[in-house]
Amino acid sequence: MRTRAPGKVILSGEHAVIYNQTALALAINQYATWTLKKTKQPGITLSLMNCKTSQSYTYDQCQEVYDLLNKRQTVSPKMPALLYIYSIMCFLKHYPEVTHETALHLSLQSQIPIGAGMGSSAATLSALHLALYRHFKINDTKNELIHMTAVCEKIQHGCLSRIDPYIVTLGGAIEILDQTVNPLPFKPNQQWHLIYTGQPESATQDCVRYVKQHIHTQTLWNTFQSITIALKSAILQQKHCDIFNAIQNNQTLLHHIGVVPDTIQCFIEALSQDMNVSAKITGAGSIKGEKAGMLLAYSPHAISFEKLAIYCSSYHYTCYPLTLDLYGAQIC
Repeated sequence: MRTRAPGKVILSGEHAVIYNQTALALAINQYATWTLKKTKQPGITLSLMNCKTSQSYTYDQCQEVYDLLNKRQTVSPKMPALLYIYSIMCFLKHYPEVTHETALHLSLQSQIPIGAGMGSSAATLSALHLALYRHFKINDTKNELIHMTAVCEKIQHGCLSRIDPYIVTLGGAIEILDQTVNPLPFKPNQQWHLIYTGQPESATQDCVRYVKQHIHTQTLWNTFQSITIALKSAILQQKHCDIFNAIQNNQTLLHHIGVVPDTIQCFIEALSQDMNVSAKITGAGSIKGEKAGMLLAYSPHAISFEKLAIYCSSYHYTCYPLTLDLYGAQIC
């Protein structure tokens, strides 16, 4: 059995969504894919193709991982296998009718860059839980899948935000405020692009913690909210210059709260001046180093992808078209 879930980008509202502000997000056509097979060897074997590692765990070892992470309430992004074991154990304990003496081999292949603000952990967890639901023949709902993904992702990021679990599970484009999720009628065209600047040196939870420690004014989050609403309105009315300005204003605020490396800020300013393209980080960003993961880029006029890609490559960045995924987590 194979299941997959898409990555995501945030149009507006990263960081602010944690403080009860609106966020706009969409699923994209880069995927985390799990293959699940029954084996004769008791326990769970994980093969992480991107990491080129494979390791087997007995049920007792899985229980130890579960107990340890429940106590610590955190896991290093450099140890993804522990997060997956923890998630499998959460599933088994949530459904006690399922036998714990499992014999499974799960392999993961992902197109989603890690730490790039593209929902890599949420996508892998959503697809993983979907595989378990189907394997054990449990009739899940999308809400169940979102809940299980959110609970387990909290161990990864240190905070409970439902935006990533929602968007990678549901697909499409959404507007989210607290527990209220509404579809966003948006399909990107050739004016929208992604620019990958490299993996950030700081993890999402580091950025979230930094912002929490240094930003204490509600006024700032209200300003984020105003920009998000302005961007939504501009998108729906197809006001290209207003979209350009909203993205630029959003990026200014993200730089203000300290999650945009200076190197990235300089590139974004040059991109605007040289190519008439506005850009912003789409994710947690970074509080150290010179990389910030993925950027969302927009041109108020149609621009040659080849021309933009050449410009980005001069900075050693990679450019992609922004393409929507409509289906979310699914069997493939």
